[in-house]
Amino acid sequence: MPEVNTPQRTINKHIARGNQALQAGDRDTAVAEFLLALDDPNFGTRLIASNRLMDLCPEEVYGTSTDLYHRLTCPAKNIAYNGNYFLFRNWSDAESAGRRPCGQCKPRPTTSRRS
Repeated sequence: MPEVNTPQRTINKHIARGNQALQAGDRDTAVAEFLLALDDPNFGTRLIASNRLMDLCPEEVYGTSTDLYHRLTCPAKNIAYNGNYFLFRNWSDAESAGRRPCGQCKPRPTTSRRS
């Protein structure tokens, strides 16, 4: 069978340290390392760090009379009149209530799976 050359993937040192901290149960160090990884010039590294931070520090989201939910800072959100919005603790709670994520602010972390 012929050899196949695959590109060598290196993981950002802050992502690696954050993962190690998570395995050791040190959430605060993990958050600090993932925040540092957000400054990496590689898009993939920034995406991984952002997703890990969203899992560790979920932000509140809200839904209006539509079936979508948004980040609080979303520019596409509808004007929420008194009593016409629902505040959710995080994206998971919003989806459990039958809401879909906004396509513009993308409040749900992206999951990527490698085989």
